[in-house]
Amino acid sequence: MQRRSRPGGLLDSAAPASPPAPEQIRNLRQAGGASFGRSRPERPHVQDRLDVERWINEGGHVAPEAVIQREMAAEDDRPGGAAGQHSRAAQSAEVRSSPAAAAESTSSSPQHPARARVLIAGGGVAGLETLLALRSLAADRLEITIVAPELKFVNAAMSVDQPFKPQRVRGLRLEDAAAEFAAHWHRGALDRVEPEQHLIVTKDGDELPYDRLVLALGAHPEHEWQFPGVLTYHGGRDGPNYRLLLHQLREGEVSRVAFVKPAGASWPLPLYDLALMTAAECAAHDRAGVELTLITPEPEPLAIFGTTASAAVRRLLHDNRVTLYTASYGVLSRRGWLAISPGERAIQVDRVVTEPRLVGPRLRGVACDHDGFIPTDAHGRLAGLDGVFAAGDATAFPIKHGGLAAQQADAVAEAIAASVGANIDPQPFRPILRGVLLTGGPPRYLRADISDNADDDSVISQRPLWWPPDKISGRYLAPYLSSQVGDATDVMPQGEAVTPVETALEQVAADTPRRFGELSDLPPR
Repeated sequence: MQRRSRPGGLLDSAAPASPPAPEQIRNLRQAGGASFGRSRPERPHVQDRLDVERWINEGGHVAPEAVIQREMAAEDDRPGGAAGQHSRAAQSAEVRSSPAAAAESTSSSPQHPARARVLIAGGGVAGLETLLALRSLAADRLEITIVAPELKFVNAAMSVDQPFKPQRVRGLRLEDAAAEFAAHWHRGALDRVEPEQHLIVTKDGDELPYDRLVLALGAHPEHEWQFPGVLTYHGGRDGPNYRLLLHQLREGEVSRVAFVKPAGASWPLPLYDLALMTAAECAAHDRAGVELTLITPEPEPLAIFGTTASAAVRRLLHDNRVTLYTASYGVLSRRGWLAISPGERAIQVDRVVTEPRLVGPRLRGVACDHDGFIPTDAHGRLAGLDGVFAAGDATAFPIKHGGLAAQQADAVAEAIAASVGANIDPQPFRPILRGVLLTGGPPRYLRADISDNADDDSVISQRPLWWPPDKISGRYLAPYLSSQVGDATDVMPQGEAVTPVETALEQVAADTPRRFGELSDLPPR
């Protein structure tokens, strides 16, 4: 394996993103598309598909339909392609714990011809969903390597529950997950892509060649506020600090808490989780005098889920005595006071809970927007880069959500599988939102097809709307996580207030066909 010295350098700081306008959310719901599911709907008209692709690419240039179809159907027969470069496959598929075994597994023979090398950069939701989808769709046609700096995959979606039910989060060892699906694991952080040479370079200087590259790097947090009394909740690592805040609320040391969604890219649901569960915790300890406030730039609470779900969430907040400010921004003006704009409003606060604004990976060798996110077309392809795809929060798609990241990964996997000869009609990314709102009582399951130009199909229910009812609603990843850790609290909601899953399946979806190993939607009740 070759090593190169890596030139240093600082990233330019990203300019703050413009706050989302109400018409942006409406535009998302008018993009046109088909329902999500394993069974394939009729292929949409060419113009509909291109409209969606241009929307997802935020006005960027996409290839004409004829070029898209030709690329998707083409085999990898270019000079120096998978077969011509196979001698480098053992090098790219290094497994540090057993290099010899990795090299042996990539050797070719008449019975096992050379396979296209797929590098998946990232071990999060999009990365693991890509791995599982490729193994399901393309079987033995691919040599897959996961490159990630982390040792474990941890479901960050359930981290909001940790302060209230502290326990050890098990997670999944990436090396074990890769081995289970006949893939290799290379521990390292991606530094840059060299598309002309079809290789990536890690921050350790390792060079790994590829035939197909999937960038599933996720987004990076960017702090909004650095003030005393402000808790930016990133996930499980902030659980101890939030537990301290709960203790202070119970003891009367803190009486006023504001939950503030920042401007720019972020996923708002965790703030609603924290606000409602904190309200339930205060009610359970007779702290009726606590003042809880939620401030969000959204035109309505969780507006992206549609009017039905939004109205129900508004009622939940009201019933739990959480004051709501929509189409508003919270700004710390002076100690103990939070200004609310627009307008000349201010509220007293003892603590502020917020979440980080997200920025993209700003990867060298790959074009990105002003916030570092990677533009793609509806199949996850990067314009002008042969064989390079991206999925998940690293992309320029404006909604950062684990379930959508998995759906993007499915579209990428279908495109790659078709390109190596799998008998599949690759479908473009058609976003369907699925979210679990934790309340301190029965959770609420929310679902909305934001790619459908029909009437608002917003659904909210106390019963699961999909199976398994994980917070991460990946087609392949959700069943796999449940099979690995069962109904652990770091996978799906638990507690006396939760509807048993077995009951939901028997009573709600007895006639619903479900493919083993894949997520299935359940009819609402």
